[in-house]
Amino acid sequence: ILAIAAHIHDLGYEVYSTDGTARILERGGVPAQVLNKVKDGGDTVLGHLKELAFVINTPANRGGKSDEGRIRSACAVSNTPYFTTLSSAAALVAALRQLKRQDYGVRPLQDLLPNRGVWKPGAAS
Repeated sequence: ILAIAAHIHDLGYEVYSTDGTARILERGGVPAQVLNKVKDGGDTVLGHLKELAFVINTPANRGGKSDEGRIRSACAVSNTPYFTTLSSAAALVAALRQLKRQDYGVRPLQDLLPNRGVWKPGAAS
C-alpha cells in the first residue's frame, strides 16, 4: 500500500487514512491526514466522501455492519469510486498517471475493428 499511496500523493492527491496506516505511510515519506475508524465515530471517511476523488479500502471484515460494509454502501450512495483490492488500486494509479501524460478521447469500437465490427459467417478470423 505504501507504493500506491506514494504514487497517489505524487499525482497531487491528498491521502487520508486511519492512524495505523498513516504511521506506516509517514515512515515511508507519504504524508496522510488521519481519520478515525468508522466504528469509533467522530471524523471518519464517511464525513469526507463529497470531497474525495475515490476511496481505497482493502477490507478485512465482511458484512453490512462492518466498517468496510458501511464505507462501501456510503460510496455507492455518494457515487464515490471505491477500490477494494491492491490490484484495482494499482490499475487506478496507472490510469491516473496516463491521464497526466495525455488526455483521453472517445471513439467507436467499430473504428478499431476490421469490417466495422460486423461478423460475417465464413469470413476468416
